[in-house]
Amino acid sequence: MNATQRLAVFLAIAFVCVVVTMVVAPRPIPQDQNYHHFADRRTVLGIPNFGNTASNIIFILAGLAGLAALRRPRFEPLAVLSIGAMLTGIGSAIYHWKPSDGLLVFDRLGMVIAFAAFIAALMTHFDIAGARAALPILLVAGISSVMWWVYAGDLRPYGIFQGFPVVLFVIGSVVFPHVYKRHAVLWLIAMGYVLAKVCESLDQQIYDIGGFVSGHTLKHLIAGVSLWMTIDWLKRQRQTETAVLEPSEVKAAQAATANRSAMASDDRPMNHASGSTVSGNAQS
Repeated sequence: MNATQRLAVFLAIAFVCVVVTMVVAPRPIPQDQNYHHFADRRTVLGIPNFGNTASNIIFILAGLAGLAALRRPRFEPLAVLSIGAMLTGIGSAIYHWKPSDGLLVFDRLGMVIAFAAFIAALMTHFDIAGARAALPILLVAGISSVMWWVYAGDLRPYGIFQGFPVVLFVIGSVVFPHVYKRHAVLWLIAMGYVLAKVCESLDQQIYDIGGFVSGHTLKHLIAGVSLWMTIDWLKRQRQTETAVLEPSEVKAAQAATANRSAMASDDRPMNHASGSTVSGNAQS
């Protein structure tokens, strides 16, 4: 399967996700206001909803770790994912301080930035043509899904964008089995994401078990660990695979090396000739 065929598979997966969503939910899905009523509402050290607010530190630390691995800024999945992780942590902390639809926007904007970077990273490692060029398009699509919710009160585009990375990976691993063999850690990341969503849906039930930690707080911690694993995976791939470099940069580096070698080889005969001339003049 060549790169063009892989791109066709990617577009087909995206189209099927949209169609299935529209069939399952033919009408707009509004934001459930009960979503803002979390199980753990304790105030600790003056911080309201302490568990859900403070647990966002894991996203900020993961983003800082990713940015620290970049020797110089570059528009690539690792950089965008790290920034998205930090924005998610900050936005989610702001939202959980006083939960409301208005503040939830900041939480979701950071998340779609991180999701866009992860989708681009998956496309890159599926060897899909145009994966890097798709990153800005994915960013626009993700941010637009949140803005559509704000404008139209419909969560369907956001839901599609949030779930698409997992669907892409699962189906992509079947279509492109070499990815599963080379990047089995992605299965752990995908399972972590699913587990985090389960904990989110069982927020009250988990909190009722011991009254110590809620399902939503666990969601943050599990998602944060998965994000750390994703950033570490991208860091390792960035170090070991030339695919994470811009093709133009690779060609430029190769051309610079070739030019230096050519100049060095040209200088040797000239130096030899110059030395012979000096010697001849000295003898005369």
